[in-house]
Amino acid sequence: MNINNFELQILIKKVENRFGKKINFAFELEELSNHIKKNINISISVQSLRRIFGFIKDGTKPSNRTINILCTYCGYDNIIDFTEKTDLSSTPTSDIDLINIIKEFLKINPINSSDYIYQNACGNITKYILKNKNILQKTKQFITSDKIAQVYLIERHPYIDGLCNGYDEIIKLYIQEKKTNDAILFGNCLLLLSSILAEDKFNSKKYIDIINSFESIDNFHPFLQARKIACNILYNYVNENYQNLDKWINDAFKQEKLQKRFPKKEAYFPFYQFIMADVLILINKYEEADYFLKIANKDYRKIEDLPVDNEYYNCLELMDLINKSYKNGNRGLNKKIRKFNTSELVFGMHDYYSIQILIVLFQSQKYTKNKNIDVLFKTIEDYIEKTGFKFFLRKLYV
Repeated sequence: MNINNFELQILIKKVENRFGKKINFAFELEELSNHIKKNINISISVQSLRRIFGFIKDGTKPSNRTINILCTYCGYDNIIDFTEKTDLSSTPTSDIDLINIIKEFLKINPINSSDYIYQNACGNITKYILKNKNILQKTKQFITSDKIAQVYLIERHPYIDGLCNGYDEIIKLYIQEKKTNDAILFGNCLLLLSSILAEDKFNSKKYIDIINSFESIDNFHPFLQARKIACNILYNYVNENYQNLDKWINDAFKQEKLQKRFPKKEAYFPFYQFIMADVLILINKYEEADYFLKIANKDYRKIEDLPVDNEYYNCLELMDLINKSYKNGNRGLNKKIRKFNTSELVFGMHDYYSIQILIVLFQSQKYTKNKNIDVLFKTIEDYIEKTGFKFFLRKLYV
């Protein structure tokens, strides 16, 4: 019995659930193959799994034997048992109905700006919209002009992964619609990041000029304070203006000393330190990044029911592991990085951090005889092509 593509995608989801995590990288399939062998005592080749999960696209359809093994692994007798027991007949709601539901939901006002349940619900809506380009195109005017959507679908859930693939259009519309100083600074910081990641020096000059038209940043949110400084650090790094680069790094340290600390209510997440550590890792300043990460871990406390997704804390943990790996060359840390569950990272920065994970692993193995090194390299190239983040080629070819 043959299986169609829709049924195959459902089966893949069930395999990932059985395995305990989403398959993001080709090298994870060797672990999956071993897990299948251990649990049902049947061997399936890594090559076959690569075809199933789309890492090899040679037009070869998976055999019935391969599909039957995966069905058995998921608790079914065979393909027929899988199709009979799985609901494959759901009829999707029309795009118009879904868009109207989203609009109606956003008419509900949050209890306050710290309403975590409301923010979390908006995060799920944002994920759905961004995964469906058709829905995104049909809602972009609404989400960039509606006041609630501007805050909860854009500002609190920026889609970094899409900055070089059309999301910059959303940001430009958002700036046009909102027009506040915060929106202009926030939006142009994202556009500058987009141009840097795409290695687009022409447009980056335009955005940095707008960003630096805001001379004083003390009255902005710490996140925006850090964004402005981070943009200048990145801009001067790619343009090899090292005198200005040093100046902005020094400014980053000075501005950090003005940030609030725990137990003040506002100090529930190290917004400023998060951004600064992130950008300093990008430009290979690991000692400096370590300074901000230590403050983030020491002087801030996670508080339940406040408007920061748990995934941001996971990103912070990952950044710390990546930075220590570069700084200390500790292979034990690389094992932790490899096992890091990327599905628990911020949705809008999943690919952004996945590329960094892969590059760390590649750099630690490129002079070894690891048989997966070529697969790892190809996976990184695929991610860079998918996202348009050419900037990471700098770190790949170090």
